[in-house]
Amino acid sequence: MRKVNLLISNVFIVLAIVTAAIPYIQLGMKETLELPTNDIDVPIVRLSDIEQSTEMVREKASTRGDIDRGNSYTYKWSIMAPTQYEAREHGIVYGEEWNDASGVYSPSTYSKVYKIIFPSMSENLVDDLIEWHGMFEGKEKLLKVEHSSFNHLIIKEDDETKEIFAAKGKGVMYVRYHGYAEMDILLKNVEQQIRLIGE
Repeated sequence: MRKVNLLISNVFIVLAIVTAAIPYIQLGMKETLELPTNDIDVPIVRLSDIEQSTEMVREKASTRGDIDRGNSYTYKWSIMAPTQYEAREHGIVYGEEWNDASGVYSPSTYSKVYKIIFPSMSENLVDDLIEWHGMFEGKEKLLKVEHSSFNHLIIKEDDETKEIFAAKGKGVMYVRYHGYAEMDILLKNVEQQIRLIGE
């Protein structure tokens, strides 16, 4: 009986140490890089694929160190979602203006991508993303859509802003696009990228 108690206490000590170490492991496995202008092997929706304009150039947003944070992606890790990306991209099209004449046309994207360990987690993660990114305004504009390429698909569309919350297999994505491209183009790009992480 004493050996069993010793074994149980040792297991709890190891679990406590591992649990305490997880935040430090997560910090150590986080890296932010500047997005190159060419294609990269990261499953994110690129602004150039949505806009498809030869006139668009990169808009420098905020620079910290050597990295343009407005055109960057961050890799993260966690136990339940070992592959995570967060990306931002800003463009500017000189010679075009916003419809309200507020200035030069400057489309942008923001994405969160997760590869989770259990597909059954995807619906809850989509709900969490809606809470995180849709909590301030416009929840009534969320539209659940049946689509053969997704297990879960919720979209929100305003004049200049489109959002997609999507899940397929082990892949979950949130994409917010600010610009004038059609929702179908954005959806097609999300469909292509989520296929890379969904299996």
